[in-house]
Amino acid sequence: MKPLLVILIDDDPGILNIGKKYLEADGSILIDTALSAEEALLKISQSRYEVIVCDYRMPPGMDAIGLASVLKDRGLEIPLIVFSAWDIDEIPFYERKSRLMYFLQKTGRPAAVYAELKKMIQSLAGKKDRPSS
Repeated sequence: MKPLLVILIDDDPGILNIGKKYLEADGSILIDTALSAEEALLKISQSRYEVIVCDYRMPPGMDAIGLASVLKDRGLEIPLIVFSAWDIDEIPFYERKSRLMYFLQKTGRPAAVYAELKKMIQSLAGKKDRPSS
C-alpha cells in the first residue's frame, strides 16, 4: 500500500523528530513537517495531505484553531488532529466544534501516545478503503 501522507506541525523541532520517528516506523505513514501553521499552509497548497496533525499553540503565529479556520475558508476538508499537551477542557468549547477537528493529548509514554495517534490518523484517512499502488 502507498503510505498515508501526513503533515505534522509543531514549533518544537524535537517533537517533530520524535513524531517522524514513531509515525514512520512501519512505512505506513509518510510525515512531512512544519514549524508553524503559516509554513504548513504553504506546503498544504502544494501537496495532498490526508491528515494534518498540529500542536494547539505555536507562538508567535497562528494556532490550530486559526489553521482550521483558514482551511475551512479555502474549502479544504482535511481532518485536523490537535495533538497538544493542553488538556482538551482548557480549549474553549466554541473552538472544538469543527466536524473536521479531533483532539489527542500528548501525555504518557511516547510509544503509547504515538501508537494512539497513528491509529487515529489511519482511521481518519480511511486507510481500509485506499487502493494499493
